[in-house]
Amino acid sequence: MDLVSHEAFHLAGYLSGDAGAADERNAYWMGVCSQLRVLGKIKVENLPGGAIAADNQVLAGSSSDASLVRREVWPFVSENRIQKGTPGGETMEIACNRRFSNVVRAH
Repeated sequence: MDLVSHEAFHLAGYLSGDAGAADERNAYWMGVCSQLRVLGKIKVENLPGGAIAADNQVLAGSSSDASLVRREVWPFVSENRIQKGTPGGETMEIACNRRFSNVVRAH
């Protein structure tokens, strides 16, 4: 779920000519927001943020952004997860809606 949403964010951006298509931070946010919306919860072990040591600047930057997003969503964690319907889950849903308010949502 997370990886598909992350990569779809990039692909949709590139196809539409959006200058923000390469934004790794927003792509990681899209991944975690999608997990919460579709699955109803995110286990701590499914959060982005594993450090990757690499000589590749793009990969190192992506790893850094993943760690940043993990730190940003960590306050929403309770009992080793972010759960829809809990205070943390509701606060994260608000954060997701604000971050992606310009994205057309299918209902």
